[in-house]
Formats: sequence, C-alpha cells, structure tokens
Amino acid sequence: MNFYKYVDSVFSILAWNIASLLLIWVFPNTIALRHILLAVGIFTSLFIILQFYKKYLNTLISAIPLLLLLLLFIWVLIHYFLYSLNPDLELKEISSLWLRVFGFFIVGIGTAIAIRESNYCKNIFFLSIYFIPIINILAYLYLSMLVGEFLSPIEFVYAFLFKKIEAAFFGVLGTSVACANLLFLIKNYYDRPNSYFYKIILFFSGIGLCLVSSLVAQTRNGVACIFILLIIFGIFLFRLFGLKHFINYFFIFLLTMFFLGLIWSYHIKTGLNSWSNLIENIQISSDFNQHAYWRVESSEWPQANYVNLSNDKLIAGNVYQRAAWASVGIYLIKSYPLGYGSVNRSFVGLLNEAKMENRLISQTHSGWIDFGLAFGIPGLALIFLTLLMIASQGLISKTLWGLVAAWISLGLIPFGLVAEITYKHNFEILIFFISLSAALCLKPTLGTKGVAS
Repeated sequence: MNFYKYVDSVFSILAWNIASLLLIWVFPNTIALRHILLAVGIFTSLFIILQFYKKYLNTLISAIPLLLLLLLFIWVLIHYFLYSLNPDLELKEISSLWLRVFGFFIVGIGTAIAIRESNYCKNIFFLSIYFIPIINILAYLYLSMLVGEFLSPIEFVYAFLFKKIEAAFFGVLGTSVACANLLFLIKNYYDRPNSYFYKIILFFSGIGLCLVSSLVAQTRNGVACIFILLIIFGIFLFRLFGLKHFINYFFIFLLTMFFLGLIWSYHIKTGLNSWSNLIENIQISSDFNQHAYWRVESSEWPQANYVNLSNDKLIAGNVYQRAAWASVGIYLIKSYPLGYGSVNRSFVGLLNEAKMENRLISQTHSGWIDFGLAFGIPGLALIFLTLLMIASQGLISKTLWGLVAAWISLGLIPFGLVAEITYKHNFEILIFFISLSAALCLKPTLGTKGVAS
C-alpha cells in the first residue's frame, strides 16, 4: 500500500504538534497534555522515519551522532543492572522519565526529517522556537501595565508562571537557531538579496526577543550564553568576509555590537557582587571544606556571619552556591566515576553515599555536573561526544541544516555548565533538541524521496 501520498498531512500534524509542545512545555500543570502531544509525535515521527529512512540513514559517518545518543540509552540500562546505587529509584526513572525521553528521541528524528522535507514545517518550527521569549515579554508588559510601571526583573520573576531557567533555555536555543540562519543567509545574500534581506531582519529580531526575554527574567546564565553565542557569531562573520569586505557586513556588525552592549549594560546594572568580584567569589566558594554553607539550602544561610571578600563586601550568594556545589559535584564524580543512577536526585544521593553532612534537596545547578553525578564519566563522555560530533559535522557540511544543528550544540555546551538543563522536563527538552540536531546532520541521498515513492 502506498502511504506516501499521506506524508504531507503527517508533516503538518507533526509540525503543529511540536509547535504546541514548544508553547506549553515550560508551563506547570500541563503534563497530561504533554503526554498526549508526545504520543501523537511518536506515531507521526515513526511514520515519517519509515518513509524516509533509506534517504537519510545511508551513511554511517553522518549517523554517528544518533548512534552515540542511542548508546546513552543502552548505558542507562547497563548502569541499572550492574552499577546502580539506588535500584528502586533508578527503575522508577527508567519506567517514567527515560521512557518519555526516548519518545522525544524518536520525535526529534521525525521533526528533523519533516522540517528538511517541508518548507511549511520549517517555517512553523522556526516560528515556534520563539514562542517562549514572546510570551515572556508579553507577560512582562502586561504585568507592568497592571501596576502602572515597569517591573524590576526580580518582581517579574516572582509574579510570572514559569521559572528563569525556561526563559534562559529557550533564549539560548532561539539565539542559536537565529545565528545559524543569519550566517547562511548572509553568506548567500547575493543569490537572493530581496528575499534574504527580510529574513535577515526577522532572525535579528529573534535574537532581540531572546535577549530582552532573558533580561526581564534576570537570567544571568542565559544572558551570559547569549553573549558567548554573539561573540562566536562575530568571529564567524569576520572569518566569512575578512577585513577586505568589512563594509558589506558593517550593519550586521553594528547590530551585533548593539546586542553585546545591551548585555554588558545589564551585567553592570544588575550583577552586583556576582560580576565585579567573580574570580574571588569562585576562589572562595570552591574551597568547600573551609566554607560549609553549601551543605544547607540558602534559606538557612546565616547571612550576618557570611564570608567577606577582600573589599569587605559579602560574597555573592548565587555565585557561592553554584561554585561550591559544582566543586563538590566534581569531587563526587571523581569519587564515583560510574554515577549514582538518578537524573534528578544523584547529588544528594551521592552526598549521603559519601557520608558528607548535608540538608540539601536540590541539584548542583549545573546540568552537565548533575548528569555526571547520575551516569558518571561514561554518560558524560557519550553526551559530549554526541554534541561535539554534531558541531563538527554541521559546520563542515555548510548547509543550513548543518549550521542549525551545530549552533544548537554550540549553545547547549556552555549553557549546560551553568543551568539545570537535566532537571525534570528540561531533560526532555534537552534530548529532543540533541536528537533533532543529530538527525539534521544526516546526509541525504540525492534524488531519493522516500521508501514509498
């Protein structure tokens, strides 16, 4: 039976399904709806994969990132049977969280094929990436209007529904996608100047949305990663054109510098101790044996007797917490190189296993350290090899999809160092975008439509 005539309809269903997911993924009390959308995504993605696997799964080299990601799931099962330190907890996560994550692995592959095969799906996907920044900004404006003045970022964060991490996460993803598209459009601008000019403006607007969203949500980790991405973008522009053609991209350069200036201004105005004394903050915080406030949640910290910096100011609490927990986390990974086995509770679990006194209930605030605590050095090696392979293959390919995949990886690597991207539903988002990026690196066989064509 020839199912290929139904593919366009399935593409549309999957595109709107993903757009709906990207719209509600970060909102609380939506888990039932997310499950429904996941189920629809799995069925439509499997249909698409079955139709197009001969076109896209034809070379081993381009499939390496997907194979590495698949090995991660195998390592999770091996860990449970051979190395688990809390089998009951690990089995509970395997039968719930990891099942959903594997579902999003499949959906990521199907989505990658759909947006490569259909311009309609591509446009919906690119638009939906910016749903969360748009909602965040609109919510800020609405809440500010209700009180009759612009809210401070702290006031807005406490007033709105989803957390800072979600605003930062989609800000980084949106900026990554925009940078990839901009490089492709600018490089090929003279082929279609009228069409590409408006697209360039739109994607620069996307960066502006992500930046403003992160600024009003006071997400320093998101702002810092956008800062890094824009610096890398500027370097790529310079390598692309060189000084000889500087005038050709001078406007783009000015816009990039404008965004960087906004970020720097934000850091100066809101960073307080955390930026002006960053190095000293980290040096003191990393000595977790001498300064033991990290053993309890911040609500229990004795602020009056807190550590003083050389300028007689108190150490920045957010930097102390993150740096101290990161230092302890690295120590625990060295002590337990195969990991504890829980995506969400490995930090506290290994602290208890190591008999280190604590009254903590949270993670380290670093996604990669938390994942290392969960599945050890092998787990970290697999996920980093996947991201590095995606980045290298994507940049070498010089196609739009290769650039999108590479830039998503370039955004996730630094963001995972400073944000909780492996916590609860954030882990689902992470694996979906890694799977999507890995599938975007697949090299298609030219002239092949699909199995049923």
